[in-house]
Amino acid sequence: MNKKFLTFILLGGLILILIFGAWFLFTFFGSKKPPKQIQKISSQELKQEYLKFKKEYLKKRKEGYNLREAVWWIKQARKEYIEGNYKKAKEYLDKAFLALKKAEKVDFSLPQVPEKGWKITEKPNTFIEKIPTIKDWVPIGLTYNLEENHLLRYIPGYPWQQSCFIFVALGESKEGETIFYQGRLPFEGGFAPRININGEYFRNVPVFKGGMYYYEKGIEGYPYPTVLVYGTKGYKEILSYDEKNQTWYHEIIPPEEDGLKIKIKAKALGVPFWMGPQEGPYIIHGAFSGTKDIDAWGGFWVVGKFEGTVKLPYKEEKEFSGYFLFDRATHIAYYAQQDYQGEYCREALCPARGGVVEFSCMGIFDDDFAITLCDSKNPTPVDFPKFQHQGRINYIFNESYPFNDFTLKSFGPHLQPSSFELKGNFKEGSVNLKGKVIEYWPPKGWGRVEGTWWDPEGKRTWGRAFILWQGEIKFKGKTIKVENAIGIGEFTRFEGFSQSNLNKVSFEVGDCKKGIKGKEAWVNYDKENKILEAKVWVNCCGVKVKVERENLTYKILEEQYGTLCKCMCQRKVTIYDVPKEAKIVFIDKDGNSFILTPLAEFCGRSTYGDCQSDKDCIISGCSGQICQSKNEEPIMTTCEWLDCYDTKKFKISCQCIKGKCQWAK
Repeated sequence: MNKKFLTFILLGGLILILIFGAWFLFTFFGSKKPPKQIQKISSQELKQEYLKFKKEYLKKRKEGYNLREAVWWIKQARKEYIEGNYKKAKEYLDKAFLALKKAEKVDFSLPQVPEKGWKITEKPNTFIEKIPTIKDWVPIGLTYNLEENHLLRYIPGYPWQQSCFIFVALGESKEGETIFYQGRLPFEGGFAPRININGEYFRNVPVFKGGMYYYEKGIEGYPYPTVLVYGTKGYKEILSYDEKNQTWYHEIIPPEEDGLKIKIKAKALGVPFWMGPQEGPYIIHGAFSGTKDIDAWGGFWVVGKFEGTVKLPYKEEKEFSGYFLFDRATHIAYYAQQDYQGEYCREALCPARGGVVEFSCMGIFDDDFAITLCDSKNPTPVDFPKFQHQGRINYIFNESYPFNDFTLKSFGPHLQPSSFELKGNFKEGSVNLKGKVIEYWPPKGWGRVEGTWWDPEGKRTWGRAFILWQGEIKFKGKTIKVENAIGIGEFTRFEGFSQSNLNKVSFEVGDCKKGIKGKEAWVNYDKENKILEAKVWVNCCGVKVKVERENLTYKILEEQYGTLCKCMCQRKVTIYDVPKEAKIVFIDKDGNSFILTPLAEFCGRSTYGDCQSDKDCIISGCSGQICQSKNEEPIMTTCEWLDCYDTKKFKISCQCIKGKCQWAK
């Protein structure tokens, strides 16, 4: 092959390569459009979008739409916005708009009762006086099936929600040590016993889990019908019932001798508190927060006295005695809107049943009597059947009576009250008691959950409280003075949007300045800027100070959440945007109420001296600015006149309000 021909071939191949390369580059790179620049989302743009959402949201909420999904997505958007993830925040905001667009109106009509329904009653069931049988305690064939391995299971076809086997003991040792104990045998789920000795909770406890096993002829050395559940690390928990002698045996059995051991023998006294026979009719415990349904419950409580021993791991065994309450309740969803869900659901549209609101259930114990009661309020717009309101006063001079004619008032923050008042009548007497919360469970305060099916911005709480009661009970012409009767209660509370948001208030609370508590209130009002300052005396520890508004009444609240100290301190509370017509009230941790000023622009002072009637209250001070008791020493003041002292102009007088002399309209 000559050189010219070879050169021609090489040049031709090179030209072909260049042509192909050019075509390749044009095809895969030249024909493509330049990439778009990523559009950045600014904080200001998100704020504008949120304002549009808020406007449409408020309109639809007023018109009664179901906005739970929209609220869920907007919360996610806010969270991402706060963390600076604007792109993700925009994604969630778009989903909130979509949920808003497809929202439907809430149906507040009554659901249909299913054909296979359960009987309920709107009347109290405390007129039932039967002693619980084994069948009442473990209703096999009615609520449960018993399998070959002794395991209890719900009979299918009914929307069972919960079975309670709860044992509560309150007492002390011979040495004066106190004990609060709650054991629970979980039918499903899990539970860790709560053991409080001398005000301290023992944390290292086993967790017991369902299922529950039933032994008709007894087990673990007990010859009576017995239920048993297993716990972590080999623990066992049992409850045994001697029906003939009305005696209950409760025990936590450790796998080893040095483990936690509790052994209790409890004698029931008086007549049980019946929520309803297991076959019905049941009473209405409350409304489910997650679905349009109500919680109906039946069963019974028994109360009485116990003796027992507690042995903490590697500690000496101690003997305790006192009062007990056994709660054996069965809960069912009356309208069967949803089957039981064992696990908590976190999805946006999950139809979880939620908690039950709003109820107060409690027991009060004394050597001379025991009171058990339940009182519920319907917080929903639905006209459900009447909620429970029933009570019983027990073993009062060995007699027992229904106690359904009562009123129970709570004081302090609505979502976690700090005190109570119980008044009412029964066949042979009356009750007049006041209770003060001494400890909460959970210790850090009742947990708050936002959102219900009828109010996505409402707030609800659940918790327990230990309460000391004082007052008197009149019975057949005799008066029983009640001093420090111990009580325990379980509570749920609900606060709707109209209560919590429409009355929002802006305030600041200053530092705690220790000193000697004075009598007079100190209030200063800046009329031009609508700023009010008040100085209030509160406990040095275990309380927080907050402000709530109810229309034109501003309430400065001392809210207890922990252990108190033996000292007082003064805190300055600054409240903003206060109208001149506002009334300012201080409510201490015990629920005692003091009018700091009946009108913000009035600057007279009250001493809160004791009184029986208005005649016991007098006006003093050089300018007539002091309202005090006639039994107090005169108050010395300066002699300048201020327009804010003018009681006639403001139509204010010195009155006896709740036993205290104070200015009022």
